[in-house]
Amino acid sequence: MNPDPTSARLLLMLHGWGLHGGIWEGLGAPPPPGAEPGTEPGAEQGAEQEAGYTYLAPDLPGHGHDTGAEVDPYTLDALARHHEDRLARRTVLAGWSLGGMVALTLARRRPERIAGLVLIGATPRFTTAPGWPHGLDPALLADFSDALARDQATTLQRFLALQSQGCAQARTLTRRLRALAEDAPPPRASALAGGLDILRSADLRDLLKEIHCPVLLIHGERDPVVPAAAARAMAARLADARLHLLPGAGHAPFLSHTRHCHELIRAFCHEHL
Repeated sequence: MNPDPTSARLLLMLHGWGLHGGIWEGLGAPPPPGAEPGTEPGAEQGAEQEAGYTYLAPDLPGHGHDTGAEVDPYTLDALARHHEDRLARRTVLAGWSLGGMVALTLARRRPERIAGLVLIGATPRFTTAPGWPHGLDPALLADFSDALARDQATTLQRFLALQSQGCAQARTLTRRLRALAEDAPPPRASALAGGLDILRSADLRDLLKEIHCPVLLIHGERDPVVPAAAARAMAARLADARLHLLPGAGHAPFLSHTRHCHELIRAFCHEHL
């Protein structure tokens, strides 16, 4: 399903920790005529052609239907390399949460292929640090790591609930996230542990100055995982960034504010692909 790198234009969308590519539900392309909401086919099973570009939403290694993929050690560079061959000659690379970090890393590795970045609920650093108050308490993610080793299923449910906090439709969003998570096999334990290690320790603040392509930042104003202040700080450090803060949205604005996100992404792709 890899596009032809000599001619194709691509919107490649990378999901966050513990979920899978199906969470996008065709967000990057319009649904087929007559389709009911939420019934769009997953892009990995059938990439759609829309306005001259291909739309693809693969699973991160060890997640969803890619549970057999082995990435060891589970690092941002390894995750970026895993998706490198998917890049077309011109690619808009979208990433949510952990996927945003992978997108930034991949953009640094292959800048000649990246026409633009769409970063959703993303940050260069998930935990607080000197000079970076815009994150989670490191102790919280340490607690998630300990809990993950004891009970993977319950820990995943806790994390999904955390992502819904702050959203005006928190309960509805939590149910939807849980339903989406059940649409694919459970993630591999090693991938979850490796992903949490990235969230706890990765720091891409210095990398931001190496990103020169246009960047669209979409962020929930009430995001409890990545504060809106992190998005503002990231936008200020990028050379060419536009930030859209969505009122009433939490960490998954593409699910709570789907139409708005869809319009923003489509317009960005039309502009840069």
